[in-house]
Amino acid sequence: DFEHIINKYLNFEKQKKEIIVIINTKKDEENIKICKYFINKINNLTEAVKKRLFLKTKIYVFGDTKYEALYREITSNSSSCIHYINKYHKIAIDFIDNYPFARFMNANQIDYQTSLVKDDININALFIGFGKTNQEIFLTSVANNQFITYGDTEPRLKQVNYYLFDKNETEKNKNLNHSYYRYKNWKKGVNKNDYLELPDDPALEIPCHLDINDFNFYNQIREIISRNKNDANFIIIAFGSDLENLDMAHKLVEKRKEWEIDNLIIFVKVRDALEREDLRALLLNDEKCFFIGNEQDVVFNIEKITNNLIYNMALMRNEIYKLESKLTEKSYTISDKILKEIKEEAYDKWNEFPQIRRQSNFYCCLSLKSKLNLMGLDYCKLDENIGKKALTENEYLEIYAGTDIPISENNIKEYNGKKIIKYTIDFPQSRRGNMALQEHLRWNSYYITEGFILASKEQIETERISNNFTDGKNEEVRRHGCLTTFEGLKEYRKILALREFQNKQIDEQELKKIEEQKDVIKYDYQLLDDAYWLLTSNGYKIIRLIPYK
Repeated sequence: DFEHIINKYLNFEKQKKEIIVIINTKKDEENIKICKYFINKINNLTEAVKKRLFLKTKIYVFGDTKYEALYREITSNSSSCIHYINKYHKIAIDFIDNYPFARFMNANQIDYQTSLVKDDININALFIGFGKTNQEIFLTSVANNQFITYGDTEPRLKQVNYYLFDKNETEKNKNLNHSYYRYKNWKKGVNKNDYLELPDDPALEIPCHLDINDFNFYNQIREIISRNKNDANFIIIAFGSDLENLDMAHKLVEKRKEWEIDNLIIFVKVRDALEREDLRALLLNDEKCFFIGNEQDVVFNIEKITNNLIYNMALMRNEIYKLESKLTEKSYTISDKILKEIKEEAYDKWNEFPQIRRQSNFYCCLSLKSKLNLMGLDYCKLDENIGKKALTENEYLEIYAGTDIPISENNIKEYNGKKIIKYTIDFPQSRRGNMALQEHLRWNSYYITEGFILASKEQIETERISNNFTDGKNEEVRRHGCLTTFEGLKEYRKILALREFQNKQIDEQELKKIEEQKDVIKYDYQLLDDAYWLLTSNGYKIIRLIPYK
């Protein structure tokens, strides 16, 4: 029977429909053995067949987070045909997609004219339990819930405070040591002069070595959430069984009333389908309390695994990366033939990307809802009637950028319905600039949660792999040249531009032109520049945010 499945999978060109294979034996040894069998078969195919295989077939393997490194090695050796699914990560993704922190904040906390968080408020996330679910929610939240506030001369990072309540020492964790904590440990021993400007830690985590039975448990929670009536407070409960989690949620709802604290949103993990309205009313009828983690709907829903808005937008974003790179190189004058090649290359390269890079694109698009919320906007399905009419593209752009969006006047002004924007290295300070900074901080945060560290200036300038300059990017050892601040990115492009001259005399005008080609700051502008096109192309509309009270 298994050989029959393999043969059917490999004879995909005879099939009329897409083929989906799910590997979930509930035993990791068996899952890995089956994956290896598929890999051996796939790697005997020609490169051309592998590419067609990727487009028409998918293999999804479920696996425990304890063996995440092994599963990632499997996906990297499968010509991108195998996709690793960590069920706790799926829950975390669903949480961020449906409940970005910015959705629950209001004008007391956000300046909707600038998208900056007010300086005198705190954003607090309290995790009750720090097991597999909350660890994944923590990492995914850090990589997406990024905020900026007022600085002395320009906006700066506004860290979210993460309070980790668990009887175990949350600092001692082999997965976090390999991923999130790697940057913190690495930067303690480096000579900063050898590197571009080091970014700030993306979040502030505060270990609270208390379990729910501790005498001071409620006192400590009350102290955190009652410091400022305008703080944004979130509690995520995921420490026990469904009933244990629900029981704790009941207690905290009661405490919230007792303490007369209104600015507290509670999320409670419920694995089974207890979120049906009748059971919700029976077990936890509170408008500021939300059920998360329904595994049947979030984890094992094949439609959500295989047909996903965020994934579709990530594919489109990858195509635009290629387009913008080529447009800059060709001074915004390119032929239809090159446009066709860009599309083909974008999808071919996507297949070859390691899962970390594909997920980077995915997280970029996942953050779109939060970014819109910071502007007083949101999105929903085109046919969804929630009492808000869709904004036109001009209305959206007026709110987001005003006049600060330079449309190209060259021979190519549109690409598949997307307006072509001409990027230079002169970026004025504006809301659009604020949101680009927020996006770069979010990108930094994602790579830091994946355990990436900075490349040195020397590595950015000179390192080669297979005789090609890496520009400091080496995913095999988790190192990246762009992991820095905006000021660091300006120095980064200067290093790459000067490398082009070598021993030749530097012409300042030519140097600026090369800097424009090497610039990467423009990529931080693109998600919101293209947001209207991305969403409407996928059957969604942008609307004004319904304020949360």
